[in-house]
Amino acid sequence: MREWLIAAAAGYLLLLLSFVVAVAVLDRNHRRADRAVRVLRLLLIGAAPGLAGAVLKLHQAGLL
Repeated sequence: MREWLIAAAAGYLLLLLSFVVAVAVLDRNHRRADRAVRVLRLLLIGAAPGLAGAVLKLHQAGLL
C-alpha cells in the first residue's frame, strides 16, 4: 500500500511539474510564462529538500 502512495505522489508531482514547464515554454503570453517560471522555481526550491529526504529514506529501506 505504501509503495502505491509513493508512486501516486511522485506521479502527481511529475504531472504538475510537466504542466508548469509546458506553460512556461509554449505560452506566448510573457506575463503568464514568467509566472509559470516563478512557480516552477518555487516548486523546485520547496520540493528539493523533501524529495532528497524521501529518496534517502527509500534507499535506506532498500527500495532504491
